[in-house]
Amino acid sequence: MPLKGRIILLPVVNPYAFAVNHRFSTIDELDLNRQFPGNPNGTYSQQLAHALVQEFFNKIDVHIDLHSGTDRPTVDYVYIENDEELSRAFGSTLLYRPVTDKQGTVFAGTTKAVTIETRGISSIVIELGGGIVDQGPYCQRTLDGILNMLRVRGVIEGEVAPNSKQIVVTELAGIRPTRGGWLEPLCPANGEMISGDQLLGRVVSPYTFEVLEEIKSPFKNGVMIMQHLTRNLVNAGDYGFMVGNMDGATD
Repeated sequence: MPLKGRIILLPVVNPYAFAVNHRFSTIDELDLNRQFPGNPNGTYSQQLAHALVQEFFNKIDVHIDLHSGTDRPTVDYVYIENDEELSRAFGSTLLYRPVTDKQGTVFAGTTKAVTIETRGISSIVIELGGGIVDQGPYCQRTLDGILNMLRVRGVIEGEVAPNSKQIVVTELAGIRPTRGGWLEPLCPANGEMISGDQLLGRVVSPYTFEVLEEIKSPFKNGVMIMQHLTRNLVNAGDYGFMVGNMDGATD
C-alpha cells in the first residue's frame, strides 16, 4: 500500500507500569499522563515525559492517542479537541468536546499540554475497549477507524468511509464508588440512554451480601460512555462509570 509520509508507532510508553498492569509507575507511583511536558531533573515519570517530548512529540505532525478502559471498565468515545474532522473520521458514535472541568474530566499534564498547547498539532484521543470481555471487536474497530483517519489525511489511498450518526456531548461525569466490594453493573450498554432515576450499579459486600451503595446516573438525560460489563471487585474511589449529559448535546 503506498504511504505518504511516515507513521511512528509507540506501543508502550510506560514499561514499568505496563509490566504490572498498573496505571502508575512502580518507581515513583505517578501517572505518566499527568506529568507533561515533563522535567529532565524530576522523578522517573517526569523524566520519562520529558524524554517522550524530545524524542517523539517534537517530531510528529499528527498525534493519535489510543486509550482503553484498562482490564475492568469498558469505554467507548472520542475526544474532539483541535481537529474535529479527524476525530469524527474514527467513526465512533459518541464524541466529547471538553468545555468544562466541573466533573473532573479535563486534566492538566496530559499529552495535549505538548501536542495542542505548545506545538499546535492535530491531537485525537480515542477511548475504546477494555474490560474482561473479548477485545477482538474493539481491536477491529480501532484498525478500521485509524485506516479511515489516514485516508482523510491522504496518508494512504482509498475511499473515506462516511460517518454514521454521531452524538457530541460537552459534559461527562465520572462516577466512582465510595464503598469497596463487588460492583454489580445494572446500566444499559455503552451508547444507550439512561435517565437520572436509573441505577448504574450497586456495590455489594462479599462477606454479608448487603447492598453497601447504589449508584445512580447524575443526569436527567444521559448516555452511557464507560462501565463495568462484568461483576468486578472494586475499592472506594476506583473507576466506576462515565455518563455523558445529553442536555445540550449536538450531532
